[in-house]
Amino acid sequence: MARLNSRYFVQLAAPVALVFLMLGWLGFLAPNVAFAGGVIGCIGVLFAAARLKSAMIEMAESAVAVEGSLQEEFVRQSRLAESYEVILDAIPDPVLVFRRDRRIIHANRAVIDLFGYDPIDSDLTTAVRNPDVIDAVEEVLAGGGGMSRTVEYTRGENVEQYLLAQLVRLSSIRQIDPAAVLVIHDLTAIRRTMEMRADFVANVSHELRTPLSTIVGMVETLQGAAKDDPAAREDFLKIMEQQGYRMTRLVEDLLSLSRIQANEHARPTAIIRISEILETAALMLEPESKKNNVTISVETMDDLPNVRGDGDQLLQVFQNLMHNAVKYGGEGSTVRVVPHIEVPQTLSVSILDQGDGIAPEHIPRLTERFYRVDKARSRAMGGTGLGLAIVKHILNRHRGQLVIDSEVGVGSTFSVTLPAIGRGHQRWGGSSS
Repeated sequence: MARLNSRYFVQLAAPVALVFLMLGWLGFLAPNVAFAGGVIGCIGVLFAAARLKSAMIEMAESAVAVEGSLQEEFVRQSRLAESYEVILDAIPDPVLVFRRDRRIIHANRAVIDLFGYDPIDSDLTTAVRNPDVIDAVEEVLAGGGGMSRTVEYTRGENVEQYLLAQLVRLSSIRQIDPAAVLVIHDLTAIRRTMEMRADFVANVSHELRTPLSTIVGMVETLQGAAKDDPAAREDFLKIMEQQGYRMTRLVEDLLSLSRIQANEHARPTAIIRISEILETAALMLEPESKKNNVTISVETMDDLPNVRGDGDQLLQVFQNLMHNAVKYGGEGSTVRVVPHIEVPQTLSVSILDQGDGIAPEHIPRLTERFYRVDKARSRAMGGTGLGLAIVKHILNRHRGQLVIDSEVGVGSTFSVTLPAIGRGHQRWGGSSS
């Protein structure tokens, strides 16, 4: 304001000085009244012009101040919009914002991952392509469905995804304003976990019920018609023993799997020589391999690197895999155990059999609990259907992997990869958690 006043007086100085000079001059021109009146009118115009110029200066300065405020507000709104973008992109669930005409005006990164493209400026109907969701959108935009709606739907052809669409209406006034938000939650993992849990309970019940029913039936027979038949009693007792052992193996495998999963997050710390693990596993399976006339050949490798792990669990892994190779490799065949360096800092051990092989459609499911390619054959050979599931979870704990390659009529290769920690000669001293 001080600057404005100083500028105002500067602007008025010349007109005021001119006025005083003209007033003096008018003293000499007093007889000519008409002429004097004209001059006075000119003086009035000069004063009005000075006031107008002052007002224009004030308006210009006000405009500059308003422009500065608008610029600051624009910067603030821009930063706020950028913050919203960052927040939305950080949300793991897909988020779509659309107008009343269903035109998508924002989509976070999760949407691009789900749809495979950026749907900005496209129609929501084209992007979602689900009639139930579109109906819910219509209801929410019309206000008939309240401020929000929730819809479950599936997506995908070869592999189905279970999704939950949550719609929330916004308070929009203009057609171009955001009208609603669509958040999509992927329930596929939760749904599959629930299905697997239900399947697991059903499978455990079935696996236990079958031998129990067999034992109960034979006990009733021995108490009745076969009570005085020594030959039948001997046969029945042998079958009952087999079924009892089968239940024992099942319970032991279930307990083993439970213990492994409980510690799956804790990486083991002991330094293990894998060559000793392989030799021990082959030695423990020698009676089984001789019974099936199968040879287990463990190939050696000079200066094999060590791994960090739990010795007992790694022994269980290779014992399971070698046992399967002996069972399904075929009489008179050879099971090869081949360790090698896959890539730097990675140790791989492959177990190769000469069995019937496994069809490709079965391979992805082999590590599922109770999954069997041939259920009758597996049970007849004493399998519980949990062996490869145990192997998978042990390898998860060791940050390792199981890779299965098989060709029908040729044989199968089960390869275990583990992180190596360098070469050395420390002996395996047991487990470590």
